[in-house]
Amino acid sequence: MSGLNELKVSLTKNGFQKIADVIIRHPRHEILKNLNGVYPDINLDRGQIINMLSGNPDTEEFPDVWDDIRTFGDDQVRALTFVAILYSHNLLITTFAKSKTGEMRGTLHRNALGNEKAYTNIAYTMQSFGICAYRPGAQYIDYSMATIFSNMRIGPLAKKIINKKLEQTGWREPPPNDEFRRSFYEQCFYYRFHDALALTPGQFESWLEGRVVEVSVPPPMTLPDAYATVSAKLVAALSSKPFVILCGASGTGKTTGIRQLVSALSPANVDRRANHAFIPVEAGWTDGRHLLGYKNPFGTDGEYYAWTPVIEVLLKANYDDYSSIPFFIILDEMNLSYVEMYFSRFLSIMETASSDTPEPVIDRETLQLMLRSGMLDAEQANMAEAAVRKGGLYLSRNVFIVGTVNIDETTHSFSPKVLDRAFVIEVTCGAPSLHNADYVIPDEDKLVMPARDVAAILIGNGVGVAPEDADFNIFLDAVFERLGAFRFGPRVTKEIKRHIAVTMKIAAAAGSPVGFASPSEMRDRLLMQKILPKFSGNRTQLGKVLEQLLLMDGMRELILTTRKLETMKNGLGPLGTVSFFS
Repeated sequence: MSGLNELKVSLTKNGFQKIADVIIRHPRHEILKNLNGVYPDINLDRGQIINMLSGNPDTEEFPDVWDDIRTFGDDQVRALTFVAILYSHNLLITTFAKSKTGEMRGTLHRNALGNEKAYTNIAYTMQSFGICAYRPGAQYIDYSMATIFSNMRIGPLAKKIINKKLEQTGWREPPPNDEFRRSFYEQCFYYRFHDALALTPGQFESWLEGRVVEVSVPPPMTLPDAYATVSAKLVAALSSKPFVILCGASGTGKTTGIRQLVSALSPANVDRRANHAFIPVEAGWTDGRHLLGYKNPFGTDGEYYAWTPVIEVLLKANYDDYSSIPFFIILDEMNLSYVEMYFSRFLSIMETASSDTPEPVIDRETLQLMLRSGMLDAEQANMAEAAVRKGGLYLSRNVFIVGTVNIDETTHSFSPKVLDRAFVIEVTCGAPSLHNADYVIPDEDKLVMPARDVAAILIGNGVGVAPEDADFNIFLDAVFERLGAFRFGPRVTKEIKRHIAVTMKIAAAAGSPVGFASPSEMRDRLLMQKILPKFSGNRTQLGKVLEQLLLMDGMRELILTTRKLETMKNGLGPLGTVSFFS
């Protein structure tokens, strides 16, 4: 019976890749004369070579493509030879079609051909043709077919070879207007010839017709050419430290507020979800697999990597063409589980992210496993390969993490380790008469600015160093002296100074809130967002600290801070213990 099974050739007789050396040296009518002993280490089976090169078994003549290809250079001879070998056996065609993991790329597993000798021979052939790096004993090889398509002119020659392979299966070119038999390309796609070369149908056809093979690349992203209305406090906090916690009662607009910022900065020409990952945190998370995925050793073809939306965001953020686009990871109700457990990798990475030697969130080896898993589409694979060249995926400057939290009997408190690395914004709402059913940014927090300028501030473009302010330094030292066990370190001081610089940048814009950079407003925000959130304890631990801060000169001018300090002080009476979040 005709069909793909008609394509057969011995795969266990070694050295067949050396036929390319013979073709390079001799025209087609001399190939068979130079198979045995003429050259050292070249001793090939006559029938095997006739079959592989689509020669006529009766006349032993080879197609004229083997003369034509010699004018293209040695590398192109090897490329066409590999194509001829690949389509000589149905097992190679089906195996390579299954081994495709992306455009022009795949992973061939040792057991895929069902024969150790066949695997070794084809792997060594691929290495000699520059398609892979063969490692003796390895359970798989990663390969790239890209070198085959570097010269589009050999495509029409490959088409002639493939046409002869199809004829060997019993296929014949149908006459015009015959709707009942497959055309050349329909038959190729039916047999998955395009997948065997790790191409899309369109790429396969383009190559065979001598056209440039267009590689899928991530689409361009541009920020909207429009004004954005966003929270000035949120922008300032994120620019100062790309990890912000939004706390407050349920329904106060925590999630809506961050979604407004994400939407306002959503690239104009792609899916509006492209710039963020929204992750509803669930109770019981004990490690980072829910955010960063995990290795699973029990895949159909061995180990694979189960990836997550967070990885997709990091892939985009690390892609050089997207460096000016802010990307967001939103952890909704992030304290339903212990943050220190499932978020520990990020907490550690934050300390090196801005250094000269940052540590990757996802290392090179894990990215390569993702590529081998074949779970990435062409665009994602392109970004992953770019990240591999950089050494991994990093917490780049355009990645921002925002967590929303509620405080009740179902949630967990934050450790100092978490709070020390975050800015905390308490979201409140006024009386019902002051707002309608929709969340609205208060006027005192409303920033109206071109979306591109907001993005630039977030990423840090154009944000200089805050000038030294002697009055502020005196104020900060006074606060520090009164904190007792809650004193902060150089990291917090650095982030506070950064916040001041960002605030000055925002305040200089035409659409900034009135008084946003006034000394009292800045001090109030910084105490509320960076110092007070770590307050938690009993009367012995907190009582004196709260009293001394309330008695500090100028503290009564800081309205939000004073209100929070008094609330916590009053809570110590009946409860005995209190925290910023209670």
